[in-house]
Amino acid sequence: MTYKLKKLIAERIARNRMRLWEWQMGLATKTPPPFYCSVDLRDSGYKIAPVDSNLYPAGFNNICPEDIRHASPVFRAQIEALVSRLGKSIPEKILILPEAHTHNAYYIENLVILSEIITNAGFETIIGWYDESAMQHENTQPVALRSESGKELKAYPINIANEKLMAADFVPDLVLLNNDFSSGYPAALDKVSQPIVPSHRLGWHSRKKSGHFSHYNKLAAEFCAVLDLDPWILQIDSEEVSPVNFNEEKGLDRVIEATERVLDRMKKAYAERNIKTKPFAFIKNNTGTYGMGITVVHS
Repeated sequence: MTYKLKKLIAERIARNRMRLWEWQMGLATKTPPPFYCSVDLRDSGYKIAPVDSNLYPAGFNNICPEDIRHASPVFRAQIEALVSRLGKSIPEKILILPEAHTHNAYYIENLVILSEIITNAGFETIIGWYDESAMQHENTQPVALRSESGKELKAYPINIANEKLMAADFVPDLVLLNNDFSSGYPAALDKVSQPIVPSHRLGWHSRKKSGHFSHYNKLAAEFCAVLDLDPWILQIDSEEVSPVNFNEEKGLDRVIEATERVLDRMKKAYAERNIKTKPFAFIKNNTGTYGMGITVVHS
């Protein structure tokens, strides 16, 4: 984002801080925000927008040292607010249930930092491990994990018995999910009595990027109305095309037509704002994750 645009937005936020706070709290009262979340930002220099919201964030290893120092009190406050809404007591034991990325050292580094944040917040925690075959055979042997910085973790296969999820002899009061279960979550989690946060029902198996864009654009318009900003600066222009199968070359004509419409609208918006660069579009899987299936199109 250009310096001039950043300065404009910063000045408007500073000038309308109380109005923004009231707007945000009004939304949070109706719909409490996710327990934790990260967003993927795309910045063209002329506009900026979150093109994805990750409800099971995997980048705690990228948090700066200053924010890590403040993370544990924030985490504890989030837990206390959550259990208060649920009518539960403050947990003592928290199980992290991660993705099964045994060879992704950076993801494991993320688990190292997340575990440290939880421990420093005053909770006992271990790493669980979802392995369907292990659950069937009651295997309790831990999985050895090694992070990018050389730290070692043990992840214990989970088991569910009498509606209680456990890992080895560790019975958590709360399960912190760091697994998207993109292809569909295990139905056994529906019967678990402990709180699972964020919900296992919110993975990409039930969410769509098009839905995210629709909700986000409405919020961006309200946000810009408070600041008296051009909403185009923060909004996303997109179209949903379905059904499409790139492997079988089905629906590609509709993708071409939709892309042309998006690019035409962008060209018009650029001309109205005296932007000289050539616009381009991203074609993405509506249920994709990890950046899969992204194609950049200029014409």
